[in-house]
Amino acid sequence: GALIDVNTGEITNASPDTSYSVSYTTNGICASSEVVTFDTLSLDDVSFSITPTCDGGLVTITGVPGGTFGFNTPPIDGAVIDFNTGAVTNATPGETYEIQYTTSGSCANSNVVQFTVNSLPSINAPTPLEVCDDGVPDGITVMDLSLKDSEVTGGNPDYVVSYHETPSDADLGQDVLPVPYTNTVNNQVVHVRVEDVVTGCYDTTTLELVVEQAPVAFSPQPLLYCDPDNDGFGVFDLTAADAEITGGDATLEVSYHETEANADNGVDAIVPATAYGNITEDVQTLYARVENP
Repeated sequence: GALIDVNTGEITNASPDTSYSVSYTTNGICASSEVVTFDTLSLDDVSFSITPTCDGGLVTITGVPGGTFGFNTPPIDGAVIDFNTGAVTNATPGETYEIQYTTSGSCANSNVVQFTVNSLPSINAPTPLEVCDDGVPDGITVMDLSLKDSEVTGGNPDYVVSYHETPSDADLGQDVLPVPYTNTVNNQVVHVRVEDVVTGCYDTTTLELVVEQAPVAFSPQPLLYCDPDNDGFGVFDLTAADAEITGGDATLEVSYHETEANADNGVDAIVPATAYGNITEDVQTLYARVENP
């Protein structure tokens, strides 16, 4: 498709980086001709690459520098491009964009590269972390925040979870709360930061810390047994003390144990509690565990 002006010899519409032979012939009495071969210049190398970030992308020019950048298809989400460096900012995570690079030399050229912004971590808003109060009924206790890690991340091994007192600390990834953590007030809300260790992108959510008041266990009157054979042993219905121990709260569960350690750990409950034969003559102490299920 190359064209030549037969009068001036100027060649147009030729292909870049291509060899052509041109013949010039005079038309006088002593006509003569000569052939010259030449190569057209190559178009500018406009190659470049894009490294996605969490809110855009960074450009590395591998071809001719000094050109200008622009979006091939203007976005409608507020993404911004630097015309000189090609850096894209304020983009939408997970969105795809097309960038065009154009040189301005004598053999100007342009190139379009498509890239996708890194996605934010896919996280779940956790349910409140509910723990029982300690021996002091003040709504303040030690709790293991990491119990919520798997719920927040959905078990993704590429995610790292940290907990913070303020939204700004979570955004900056600073002042990480210790684990275990002692809350400052009941129903405290802490801020959760989840970071993808592969991309470095992060997202945040919140977690409510709820301290449940332990049920009150009232001391009951002794259970009495009339001993017909006077041997110091009898059969007791321990459940007769349930209402007195719980204060009449039907939502609480009572179990009876022969040792305090078993009561604290909730193991080896006396079964059945309605027919317990004492194992210590005359007077025996049992331990009642009151639990809110």
